[in-house]
Amino acid sequence: MKTTLLILVGMVGVLLLGFLLWTMSLPKERQGQATQLVNAPAAVVMATLLDVQGQPRWRPDVQRIEILAGDQWIEHKADGDTIQFTRTLQTERELHLKFSSPRGYSGQWLGNVESQGNASRIAVTESISTSAWLPRVLGVIFFDPEKFARQYLERLAQEAQRRATSTPTPS
Repeated sequence: MKTTLLILVGMVGVLLLGFLLWTMSLPKERQGQATQLVNAPAAVVMATLLDVQGQPRWRPDVQRIEILAGDQWIEHKADGDTIQFTRTLQTERELHLKFSSPRGYSGQWLGNVESQGNASRIAVTESISTSAWLPRVLGVIFFDPEKFARQYLERLAQEAQRRATSTPTPS
């Protein structure tokens, strides 16, 4: 009985050590990239991106947007998370954002919109940093940055296409 208990305690110790080593080996930064062809002009895609308050209409993961001073806002997510964004660069083709969450992650979002006739192509890169081990573990288990970037662009494309077809063209 005593030997069995020692073996069991030893096995639990090895498992805990293995888990600790695994968490320490997880990268502090992860990145997701995606590209999407959009059947809408680049100006409409950029206008859709810049319409921050309109995002809850086409993003089911966002409940509401709280506009702060300047180029800052907070996304109130459906899962209870809040993410503060700051626009750091905006040109005719590029949009760069920094973000942070009280859940222990931060990062940047870089978007580039290129015109392709009556359509456009958008490419995004989202980099996410987590310094503490628990958010890092949860991020690896529950969040795939590549998948998120693809889903975001699919929804953005649908909304930009809807806006392009519902907006009358000037004669």
